[in-house]
This record gives sequence, C-alpha cells and structure tokens, in this order.
Amino acid sequence: MTIHYPESGPHIRATHSVSSLMSGVIVALLPATAAAVLFFGPYSLYLVFGTTLAAILIEYPFNRKAYTRKTPFGDGSAAVTGMILGLSLSPTSAWWVPLLGAFLAIVIGKQAFGGLGNNPFNPALVARAVLLIALPFYVGDWVTPFDAVSTATPMEGGEWTYLDLFLGNVPGSIGETSALALLIGAAYMYYRGIIGAVISVSFVGAAAVTATLLGLDPLYTILAGSLMYAALYMASDYVTSTMTVGAKAAFGVGCGVLTVLIREYTVYPAGVTFAILLMNGTAYFLDSRAPGRRFGELSRVYKRGLQLTAFAAATVVFAGVAWLGITTARGVEATFADARTQQDLDRFFPEANAVSPAERYEPDITLRRVLRDNEHLGYLGYSRAQGYVGLIHVVVALDPEGVIIGARVVEHQESSTLGSRIASAEWLAQFEGISFLESREVMDKVDMISGATVSSRAAATAVQRLLASQDPAAEEEPAPAAFDELEDGTYTGSARGYNDRVEVEFTVEGGEIIEIRVVSHSDTPTIAEPAFDRLIERVLANQSLEVDVVSGATASSEGFLNAIRAAMDPDEEDPEVAEEPEPEPEPEPEPDEPEPEDPDLAEAPDDIETPEPAELADGVYRGTAEGYGGELSVEVTVEDGAIAAIDIAEHSETSGIGDTAMEQLIEAVLNAQSLDVDTVSGATVTSAGFLTAVQNALESEPEDTEPTEPDAFPDGVHHGEGDGYAGTIALEVTVEDGEIMGIDIAEHSETPGIGDTAMERLIEAVIEAQSLEVDTVSGATATSDGFMQALRAALEQ
Repeated sequence: MTIHYPESGPHIRATHSVSSLMSGVIVALLPATAAAVLFFGPYSLYLVFGTTLAAILIEYPFNRKAYTRKTPFGDGSAAVTGMILGLSLSPTSAWWVPLLGAFLAIVIGKQAFGGLGNNPFNPALVARAVLLIALPFYVGDWVTPFDAVSTATPMEGGEWTYLDLFLGNVPGSIGETSALALLIGAAYMYYRGIIGAVISVSFVGAAAVTATLLGLDPLYTILAGSLMYAALYMASDYVTSTMTVGAKAAFGVGCGVLTVLIREYTVYPAGVTFAILLMNGTAYFLDSRAPGRRFGELSRVYKRGLQLTAFAAATVVFAGVAWLGITTARGVEATFADARTQQDLDRFFPEANAVSPAERYEPDITLRRVLRDNEHLGYLGYSRAQGYVGLIHVVVALDPEGVIIGARVVEHQESSTLGSRIASAEWLAQFEGISFLESREVMDKVDMISGATVSSRAAATAVQRLLASQDPAAEEEPAPAAFDELEDGTYTGSARGYNDRVEVEFTVEGGEIIEIRVVSHSDTPTIAEPAFDRLIERVLANQSLEVDVVSGATASSEGFLNAIRAAMDPDEEDPEVAEEPEPEPEPEPEPDEPEPEDPDLAEAPDDIETPEPAELADGVYRGTAEGYGGELSVEVTVEDGAIAAIDIAEHSETSGIGDTAMEQLIEAVLNAQSLDVDTVSGATVTSAGFLTAVQNALESEPEDTEPTEPDAFPDGVHHGEGDGYAGTIALEVTVEDGEIMGIDIAEHSETPGIGDTAMERLIEAVIEAQSLEVDTVSGATATSDGFMQALRAALEQ
C-alpha cells in the first residue's frame, strides 16, 4: 500500500547565511561610524577598526576553519562584535583599550562558552561591563564633539536640545550619540530582514513608559545615552536574545525598564550594559515560559537539562558581576589601593594602612577616606579640569576636618615653560589651609601664574570643585529671587565669573524683571556671551534665578546669576527710582576690564618713547611686559634703521579683545614708526603692556638678523630645538653639498591640524628657497617661530 503525503515535512529555508547576516550588520553600522568620525575626529576610526581587527585576529586560533580565501574574516561574527564594541568606546579612550576590549569580548564573552551560538551573554557587552568596572577613568572621559572639551554627557547632567541628541552633536560614546545615523542603519537591517522590530520597539517603549512614571522626560530618555544604540544593535542579537514573539516582547520590556532604573538609582548613568546582560541571563527562561511554533527543538531531554544548567550558572555569575559593579563601583579599595593612590598615601599619609570606598565618585571628582585601622586620618581627593592644552588632574590631601594639607598635580599637558609651573610645590602650597567650607574663596586666595593664567586657573578650579563637593554652603539652594518685592528701577551688581568680575544691570517694572544686560565681563567671549544670552532668556521667562547654568560655561553662568543676587542684596545701596525710567548711558569700562564692543582710540601713556631711527641697529629685538592677562612677549625686527615687523611671541590676553587690539597697534606703530600712538579703547591695559614690551625690546641689545646660508655648514645631520606654541620642537636637518636636503620633525606638541600643517609648509618653503628667510604661517605664528628657532639652532652647530 502506498502512503501519499499531501505536504512535505517541516523545513526551514534560510534566506541568510551567518556571513551574509554579519555583513549586513556591518553595513548598517557604517552610518554610525561616519557620524563618529564627523563629530569626534579621525581617532574614532582607530577605535572602531582597531577593535574590529583585534577581535578578528584574536578569534582566528579558535575558529581557523571559518577563515578561508573566500571568507578571510571568518563568519563575520568577530568583526561585528569588535565593531559594536568599538563604537561604544569613549572618544578619549587610550590606544590599548580596543585591544583589551577585543580580548575580553572574544575570549571571555564568547569562546569561553564554546564559540558562536553557545554564548549566553552579548560578547561586546561583557567586555564593556568589565571595562566600566575595572577602568572607569579610561572609558568614561567624555568630551564635546568637534572641539573635544571635557564635559558631562546628557546622562550626567549635561544640557542638550532634542535636535542635538537626534543628530549626535553631544558628548558620549563615539557611535551612540547620533540617533539619526543609528536609525538609518536599523532601517537597512529591517529592510533586509536581518532583525525584527519586536525587541527594539518594546525596549524603547518600556523605557519611555518607565521614565514617565518616574517623572522623567521620556523623549530625552530615549535619545540620550546608549539606549537607541543598545535597542537596535545589542538587544536584538540572535544568540543572546529570545526566540518567540512573546518572549521577545518580554525581553525588550525588561531591558527598557532595567535601563531606566539603573540610570536613575545607580552610579552608571548609561544603564544599558548591565540591563541587557541581566536580560540575556533570562532569555532561556522567557523562551520556555512563552513557547511558540519552533522547529528543530532538541529531542533529548538531557540536552535540555544541560543547557538549562549552563544558562542558569552563567546567569548567576554575570548577574553577580553586574550587581557588584552597580553597588560597589566605588571600589574594592576599602582595603587595597591602586598604585596611584598608594603613591599619594605614601606622600601625604605614610602611616595609613587603608582607604575607604569613594564617598564621592563622579567623572571629575573622587573623594576617599584615609584610615589607620579604624582611625580617620583625613581624605584623598582626585579632581580634574580642562586646562589650556588638555585635562589637568590634581590630588588634594585633607585632614579629618576637611582642611587642605597638601596638593599635587598628577597629570597635565601644559607647556614645559610657564604652564608646567602649576606643578611646582611653591605654587601648590597656596592651597594649604583652605577647607571644605571655603570652596567659594579658592579663586580669591590663590594667585594665578602670570603668563599661564588659563593653566593655573584650571588647576585651581579642579581644587575648588573638589572642595565644593563637600561644602554644605556650596550645595545649598539660594533663596528664590523675589522680584515682586523690588521697587521699580534699574539695579546693578557684580560677582566673580571665570576670569574676573561680571557686572550685570537689570530693570524692574511692576514687580517683574523686564530687561537684563551684561555691562562688562572679562570671560572668554565665544563661551561666556552665548551663555549669558541663554541665561537672560531663562531668567526673563521664569521670572526667577532658579534656572540651570549653561554646560561648558559654569563659572561664567554662576557669576552672572550671583551678580543679579548681589544687586538684590538689601545691604547694597538702593537703586535710583524714577516714575518713567529713561535709558541709562553706556557705562565707561574700567581701566582693567576690556569692553569688547566697538573699540575707539584713546590717548596713549605718556611714559613710552621710541628711540630715534638713527639710534636703531638692524637686528631682532626681544622684550616683555605685563599685559591684562599676564606677561606678553614681542619680537621687533629692524631693517635699515626702521621697524620692519613686530611679532607677538607669547601672550595670555583675552581672545577677540586683547589679540585684536595688538594687531591694530602693530599696524599703527609700523605706519607711524613710533610708539606715540593711541591705545585701543576697551583694551587699555593690553595696549599699554604691548607698547611697553616694544619699548623694552628696542632698549635691549639686538640679535643678528643676517640670513643663515646653508652652504656655510658642513654636510651631515644637524639637530636643533626651539620653543613652539605648546612645547619643544626638535628638528633633524640633513645637509648635502652645502644644500638643505631634508628637515625631519623629531618631536613636537603642537596642535594637530594647525601646528603640524604649518611646519610642513615651512619645510617645503625652506627647502625650495634654500634660505631661512621665509614667511611664517598665518594662524600659527608661535609654532612657526619655534620651528625657525630650532632650524637656526641646528644649522649654527
């Protein structure tokens, strides 16, 4: 008897192979990679492709058969793991972080469980979790896009618009910030059928609902941090997520809820890493409780038992690691200290034998108690702030009452001349004796270093932030401003901003503040003035000073708000009250406070004289004087008895004010061939300092300006050094047959994209002209001068 079957048996027809799936994911991640390079620069490419290549090479010994001529990168899973991990790194991650992360992802997160298909936890997230717990200082240093200024992320209190969050113009991990780029890649994967939408949609939806229930902004919650990246590319991983529709929905909901809870109630503001790892551990349980129509189920019961046991054991282990990281991320340091902390203990507390977990643990501040047995000896505090070149890290030692007993600069990238003086014991000794309760007085008690104002102020800011973190007065909410209790009139007040005092004027009518104007300030115009504009809008809209400061301009913002409070202080003089207030005349700027608006010419100082031209010998004259922001240096070139050029070698004047004034003065002096020129109104102190520096230069002995011809030197390789913009420039000059054949830059610390480009242009110009008489590069004068100084030093050996 013949049995006929109307239909064939159940078969799964796969339209994708593992390689095609993985290649599709790689293509989908390219928009996020492009956004990373756009916002955070070319170093992002190294982080992504360095991690990817390292992951491929590390997996090769474990899966050699997959690496063939047709598939030189194996099945592609290692490449995807590396790419996902690389895009989750901070833009300032050290060069070795991708290598360590790839090792953790492939060896610990994947191959330790038997390779692809057997790992219960997402390998990239395993690596990221370990890095977050073990190396928070190396993977959690966030900077703003384009200008790379250290700042807080949107999840750490930074203030950003929805548009910034959507486009990606915010600090964060290099591949996670741009929701637009992530959605473009996700749309491609959905179109190709690589992933479904159940997990991602339930993830995002649950996060939005949870945020709403907790009183948070749901849209901000979705767009900020790593939530979009995790929902689209991590939670939907084939191996570590669920299989059935019901289980997928439950999995996504669990990820979304846990992400928001971890963000809100732990020290990890991103949250997604541990949320997804925890849900990875529940994937088998969810599939078993929400069965669906599945083919290929294991026929042997014991295999199910072994699988369940393996998943349960792995879940317990990684859930324990996640819990440990969330609840005790402040350190296992209660008994053991790392090498840096031990060094500081030996210096400041040699009798100590233990340190407690950090009482304060933030991206910029860590504060720990120092103990001898159970006796409290004091505190070690670590803080940092953005200096002139890079971050300045400081450590502060305090006694049990919170009084500073010592300080040390742990790390900085400032210039080796003036900037490095912030690390001197003499300058740091100024902080001794200042306590937690005096955090607001730090800037008044510490003298800044002339010529290195930005560097010294940054170090002082780092100390001030640390003290303010434990100063009850600094954390007290100021009393609400009662504008309705003020009489109608115009009020003026001032307070310390970032550089100096900020003076603010505001007008009250009918119990409401109707106008606010910044009369004068000395803060950086490009940073402070946009912040002032935003604060004026907020105060007028809220009729209150209870507004957020502007991220990236905190000191300027606080100075602005405190100036208004100072004007409202009842101890101050009463304002003039008029029934119909008339427009106030523009206040004249104080002599030491530059006014950035429309500089006019004012009378020059009487004590500056120019030597008669006949008295000037040809050569280069160098002179210094005190300007508004510190010491400024000039180089004056005299040819045929006349002043031919004036170059500003070094200055710390206000950008947009002082430097503009000096450019006007250079032109005036060259045209008049005299120092009897008018100073620039609004930059009087800078003008006087510049003219005094030129006078001091012309009264000094000149240096020989005769061009150095290369044929005057023997053949060979000559070495020379000069002082550039950011540090020492070292050159190797090769001379053959009396001609300069090559110039190699052995060492420099100049600004990438500016200083190095300028030196390349100078090398080309010198070799082409076979002379040192070439023009400096506009916009990189200090670098050019340092380069030529090094070149002369090499050829004069």
